[in-house]
Amino acid sequence: MEEKDLKVRDLIIKLIELFRFLSSKWIIILIFSFLGAGLGFLKAISTNAKYEAKLTFVLEEEKSGLGGASSLANSLGIAGIGEGGEGDLFSSINFFDFLQSRNLIEKVLLDLYDEKTKKTFMQKYVEIYQLEKIWYESDKPELKRGIKFHFGDDRDKFSKVKDSILGATYLTFIDTHLKLQRPDTEKALMEITIITESEMFSKRFSEKLLEVAFEHYSINKIQKARNNVNILQRQADSVRVELYNALTGVAASNDKMFGLSPAMNVMRVPSAKKQVDVQVNTAILAELVKNLEISKMTLLNQTPLYQIVDKPILPLSIIKLGKIKALIIGGFLGGFLIISFFIFSRYIKRQLSNE
Repeated sequence: MEEKDLKVRDLIIKLIELFRFLSSKWIIILIFSFLGAGLGFLKAISTNAKYEAKLTFVLEEEKSGLGGASSLANSLGIAGIGEGGEGDLFSSINFFDFLQSRNLIEKVLLDLYDEKTKKTFMQKYVEIYQLEKIWYESDKPELKRGIKFHFGDDRDKFSKVKDSILGATYLTFIDTHLKLQRPDTEKALMEITIITESEMFSKRFSEKLLEVAFEHYSINKIQKARNNVNILQRQADSVRVELYNALTGVAASNDKMFGLSPAMNVMRVPSAKKQVDVQVNTAILAELVKNLEISKMTLLNQTPLYQIVDKPILPLSIIKLGKIKALIIGGFLGGFLIISFFIFSRYIKRQLSNE
């Protein structure tokens, strides 16, 4: 017990000595605290406000109400209607990765921001963050001349410099401007958050990102199903034309036979053949129409559906460091740093003196 008491007593003595040492430096500590507070205040007034746009939506991962179609498809040996899986791109598991893919973000950046000015999101981004001033200080002539991102420009014909700017902007979006989250993991709600220094840009980008994502997904996801519908539709139309021709042929053959003797069975052969064509084409058309309807239901089932729960509404939430808060944080950091310096330097001196 006595040894422990000695250790506690030594610790208290050391803390008292440290407090007296720091008290002797109170003027310097106070000066640095004021400097930190001043720097924090300058940071607060010089930093531009950021606007946060939140868009909440719900994914419909499996289309309901197609139980009858699914049973019909299974009876005909056609699978896949009304079925979903975790490996599907259009699922909450994978859709976040899809939303922040480079291809998708670049599509939005090169899309139209304003109908009147015909500016792209990328061109507006350049203006908001005054990137042309930074480019002008570069050694590259192409950057000094300025780079424009016009709507409808061929992406494959971009220069290396222009392509690198677009790629760097994508990385900035992923790191700084774009946040994806699920407010409630037990529900299907998904949330897109865009944070930039322009209120209207944040709002429009969040909406356009969701729009382009579903448009891009639909083109790729249901392409096979759409092709099947188109093929079956062409086949059904072709067989329908043949059926109409066969019906016309039967009528023509009957007209030729009218008034002839019933004993002349040879003259009935063309009409009988046309009747066979009618029956065959009727059966083929019925099967094609049935398969066509099933394919259309498959296409409908695979078509992505979503519902926007909350849209970003102006005015948006503002993210900005308050002046008072900046003063307190800056003053605390300034005092903490100078106190840490004094403690460290005192420790080093004692170690050197003991040696």
